[in-house]
Amino acid sequence: MRSRPAVGNPTVARHSADAIPLMTTFVQTMWGFSLDHPAGWVHRRLQDGAAFARTEAALGPGYDGALGGHIMVSAEWNGLRLEIEPLWKEHVARTATMLGAKQIRSAPWRIGAADGIEAEIALPKKDAGRLWLGILSHDLIVLKFLVSHPLALRAEFEPLATEVLRSLRFLETVPDLPQHVCGLSLPPDCMPLPASEILEDLGDQGSWEAFETPHSVGAVQAFYWREAPAAGWEITTFQPYPGDHPLPFARVGLHRQGRVIALGIIPQPQGADDRNARARLALHWR
Repeated sequence: MRSRPAVGNPTVARHSADAIPLMTTFVQTMWGFSLDHPAGWVHRRLQDGAAFARTEAALGPGYDGALGGHIMVSAEWNGLRLEIEPLWKEHVARTATMLGAKQIRSAPWRIGAADGIEAEIALPKKDAGRLWLGILSHDLIVLKFLVSHPLALRAEFEPLATEVLRSLRFLETVPDLPQHVCGLSLPPDCMPLPASEILEDLGDQGSWEAFETPHSVGAVQAFYWREAPAAGWEITTFQPYPGDHPLPFARVGLHRQGRVIALGIIPQPQGADDRNARARLALHWR
């Protein structure tokens, strides 16, 4: 049985320093983290993260108005517990390729119990903007950050962005989740699915139920890695996907007060790399 994640205590609304406005909290239910952002800001939910800005237009390409600047965060499942350094290099390289940028300096970065790396990124001279990247590792979750804003707005945007990043909390559990009759939480917005559609992957091992989810395979694994122990379930087996085993899905075994659950988290095929594919659930309990 694994230990529980660090407990976060997000605040719904608060006042901080004079330069920082009233803050409100965004919660990413599947990945189990929260960020405070100025109450007047907009945010866009992404499948595995979120984007924040002072105006909706600033989340799109080509905006150069007075409210420019945005923050993006994306989550990844690290079931194999890979080291942070190669994940960081991949993050920087991907961004540099897209923007024609290069890293000019990096430094260790830490928020609470999460460790990582941050760096200022040099943009092409024709681009009058500033770009900052960061990465944090916490248990089996990796968060990748990007902050971008016009250089002319640095004095007003950077303190706000810093406050948002410093507010990061990892949650022990998220309240008001849907519940299965067996007592296990279900990811939000999942729908029943004929079990015969996925039993070919799991084998005919008794009576199974199946669900379609709008969430990635990594997000659903993170969800159960956090929520099952928080609800008193012992994780007896957790074979992650992708993993060092031949299974084309993640397999989870749970036990609580005499009840046993077998859970399969199965990617919907989408090509050579199914890590970001939406997940299907197969559930058997007794």
